[in-house]
Amino acid sequence: MRIADGVLWKAGYDPGKVAVRTTDEALTYGELAAGIHNVGQAFRALGGRPGDVVALHLENSVTYLELFLGLAHAGFVVAPMNPRLTVEENDAILQQMRPWRVIVHRDDGLWVTSSLSPDSDGISLEEIRSLCHTGTEARSLDEGLSDDDVFYLGYSSGTTGTPKGLLRTHRSWTESFFGMTLEFHMNESTVLLVPGPLCYSASLIAALHVLFIGGTVELQHRFNPPLTAKRLNESDVNAIFMVPAMYRSVLDVCEENPQWATDKPLTCVTAGDKMPVQTRRTWQSVYPNARMYEYFGSSEVGFVSVCPPSDNPSVYESVGRPFFPARIRIVNDEIQVKSGMGFAGYAGDAKLLEQNIRRRDGFLAPGDLGYLDEQGYLHVTGRAADLIICGGVNVYPAEIEQVVLQYEGVREVCAFGIPDDRLGEVPVCVIVWKQGIDAANAELGLRQYLSQHLAGYKRPRRVWSLDKLPRNAAGKVARRELREWFSQHMKSEKLSRKP
Repeated sequence: MRIADGVLWKAGYDPGKVAVRTTDEALTYGELAAGIHNVGQAFRALGGRPGDVVALHLENSVTYLELFLGLAHAGFVVAPMNPRLTVEENDAILQQMRPWRVIVHRDDGLWVTSSLSPDSDGISLEEIRSLCHTGTEARSLDEGLSDDDVFYLGYSSGTTGTPKGLLRTHRSWTESFFGMTLEFHMNESTVLLVPGPLCYSASLIAALHVLFIGGTVELQHRFNPPLTAKRLNESDVNAIFMVPAMYRSVLDVCEENPQWATDKPLTCVTAGDKMPVQTRRTWQSVYPNARMYEYFGSSEVGFVSVCPPSDNPSVYESVGRPFFPARIRIVNDEIQVKSGMGFAGYAGDAKLLEQNIRRRDGFLAPGDLGYLDEQGYLHVTGRAADLIICGGVNVYPAEIEQVVLQYEGVREVCAFGIPDDRLGEVPVCVIVWKQGIDAANAELGLRQYLSQHLAGYKRPRRVWSLDKLPRNAAGKVARRELREWFSQHMKSEKLSRKP
């Protein structure tokens, strides 16, 4: 199956049901199916052919999903871009991507151009839509095409180095859809709120999954914590996907507005970073009938494991059991995964990169380290690239972070290694304290706490406090950016101490 097939099937017998909406616009399944046909035919009439790359440089809207599905169904490779990146970052991505067309937002609407330059020539989306002949069946768009065709090109945000383009086939996502339906217990009655950006693949696949199974998706143009809390309380929304930092932001709003809490049943899905245990507990107290599903995965491998709702702390301290139908094995602490949900390779000449993650018997190694416990639950100890080797001994940032998060007053933490002349590397950490905490006094108390709970070589040599942690488009902590900032700060500090 292809990713738009669920929408087209639903439109055939329930065209009036709302498929996707915001607070100020909506498309029914019948309208969305017609839009899929219109977009695909129009871009074909413009001269595009299956396999051509079309980049979306847009904020969230119902039109975003209409464009994405229409282009993908017609055989185009759709490449979401992050409008919040700098011009320099997006230019670097475009140089690698070399798209056939770019769809951008300008003051007077959506335009189809050849670049992101505001001076570039283009044609309005509405004018392109007029090229379509409305009498042709939408399914004719996929004649001669296959579910093994690539439909998606995703790029990293660039905060972890040179951005990489990852390719996805229709089959890899439709197989993921079946797993998501089983694991998250969703169906056509699901009304899913997706407040995060659709340029982030986890938000996009969450929305497309619910459309595939005939539910309703609600979007926000930009993440708005107060609006999110109100919609969970006041609307028919019964499911939500957010990264952990967004859950924390909604809880902050509910602390100031306790009337927005609700005991209605909610399906809550999260990914991106490990959900702190305290955040999960607080969410459960504000939303007592919420079922929290935390999944772990990667851009290359797809879904790896899922941590289902549980009252057992040892369960949600892990990242869960294998996600259907993934198989997991551990080889020398390396997590290796095999399923049909993996990627189709990297864009461009990236054979070396692919060789680095491919293992025997068809398994992929996304670069994570961990172990399986006696109950078959997966525990991630860190990224291979983030591993701290202190005096020849492996130190895992995740272990440090789990201990630090248990100290009262800590809201967020990021641990990493910095160069050391004697030991090679030593661990340090950056803390975000809860509101009202005196950071200077709290740091002293934290050091005493860590001396009792971490072996000497694992203890952070320095502790720094920040107002917030830098994050990339996916909501993940930009660990590399923090490491570079810390290293520069340490160099400046050494220079200032010179006589």
